[in-house]
Amino acid sequence: MTVEDLALIIQNDVVAHMATKDDIARLEQRLDEHGRRLDHVEAHLADLRSGFRNLNITQNRLVTTLAGKRILTMDEARGLSAA
Repeated sequence: MTVEDLALIIQNDVVAHMATKDDIARLEQRLDEHGRRLDHVEAHLADLRSGFRNLNITQNRLVTTLAGKRILTMDEARGLSAA
């Protein structure tokens, strides 16, 4: 086997494993789909974060109201606010 034969084998192997334009287009399409899914998940996470903030605000208002009406002691109110 000559060097030229080896070079031809290597060249054919490299060419056989090269991506075609169609392969690249399919990959770009899959990446776009994943990007859309990621955007969707990020939007849901933002909604969840907002919901948790609203829940914390509601909890803090409730604790403040209960403490103000002396239903909770200040120590109990501090404990609930810290939770």
